[in-house]
Amino acid sequence: MLITAESKAHLAENVDTLLAESTANYRINAVIAGATSDKEVLYLKAQGVRDVESKVPVETNDLIDFYSGTKIFTNMALMKLYEEGKVNLDIPARTYLPEISKIELIDAGTVDKKTGRFTVPPRKPMHEVTVRHLALHTAGFCYFFFNSDYAALGKNIDPEIMYNEPNREYFSTPAMPLLHEPGKKWVYGVNTDWIGFIIEEITGMPLDEYVKKVIFDPIGMTSCTYRLKDMTNVLKVHQRKPDSSLELYPHKINSDPKLLRGGQGCYGSVSDLFKMFRVLLNDGYSPDSGLQIFEKETVQYAIQNHIPTGIDVEIHGMTPSKDIPGYIPDGFTLTGNAYSKNNLPTGRPKGSIYWGGFANLFHWIDFDNKIAGFWGTQVYPYNDMYCKSSAVKFEKMVYDNLKTGTPKL
Repeated sequence: MLITAESKAHLAENVDTLLAESTANYRINAVIAGATSDKEVLYLKAQGVRDVESKVPVETNDLIDFYSGTKIFTNMALMKLYEEGKVNLDIPARTYLPEISKIELIDAGTVDKKTGRFTVPPRKPMHEVTVRHLALHTAGFCYFFFNSDYAALGKNIDPEIMYNEPNREYFSTPAMPLLHEPGKKWVYGVNTDWIGFIIEEITGMPLDEYVKKVIFDPIGMTSCTYRLKDMTNVLKVHQRKPDSSLELYPHKINSDPKLLRGGQGCYGSVSDLFKMFRVLLNDGYSPDSGLQIFEKETVQYAIQNHIPTGIDVEIHGMTPSKDIPGYIPDGFTLTGNAYSKNNLPTGRPKGSIYWGGFANLFHWIDFDNKIAGFWGTQVYPYNDMYCKSSAVKFEKMVYDNLKTGTPKL
């Protein structure tokens, strides 16, 4: 794709207007949005305030909690071990982490919604969880906010532990059993946290130190961390009130946890996140540091759809709308991102990968056009209509203004 100074100017003019409209009257307190090619940042801007009480203006290099956008780092750290022959994706995960073999399976509706107790005893699954299952979210684990049985089980767990400071004991049948036989369905959940534990077992290093060693430091992602002690230049989490206004989220957000979780919790700047995207857009090479971070074959393998035929990837608010003509359920990759099987009305073509985070963060990486985009807020609830609609408008503006051409058929 040929990107010109004129097309970048058009993009900046239009997105500047969108950001101003989106943050007007604090409808969204702050947005950091941008797009990058495989070589350079095409647009990056912050608009709004860090929080609605202090009203300190947000800055482009302010830090943001990536939430599930963290998964790309954990999965690619796993792929580094795969590349080095230190992990086999297709053997039982218990090979590296014996405790996972103790997790049992339940059937839907077998948790009493009032007491959080099992009405039918959990049972041993017929199949074992593999590392690949965990990487693709086909192991059988879920998140409590996506499943009523998981939510009910949470009644027997200290809320502070479940929401903010879980320990390894939380990763057990009483709190998070398997919801289906491993490899038989796609269910989004704590799988990437298990991958983080596996990485720690294989390397003998804390997850954050290993990711820093093989990803952050070689690429030059100096802002990224799983343990953030200074919250000065961080976007604060807000929640939508019934009258549609925003207020600061009233509960503590632990930015320096005792237990590192591979599926969430990394803080960083969007400009550093773009450095990671450029590595994938360049088949493992970092144009920012001049280093080959991953082998070309590793990246090309990781970005493919690895979901078997007959298993659909469907998650509310992330996967495309089914009203797209000829809609096909999407797939999932080994990068921690979903795989687009549909050409979207925004202009994003199939073959792209995408994901986001719980506080209404959205990103995509388009290998055909060699561009990636990010729209980030720190607003609850997930799939907030103001945040989501603005993110979709932003994506369309990127394609319309950069004139990427007709999506492939």
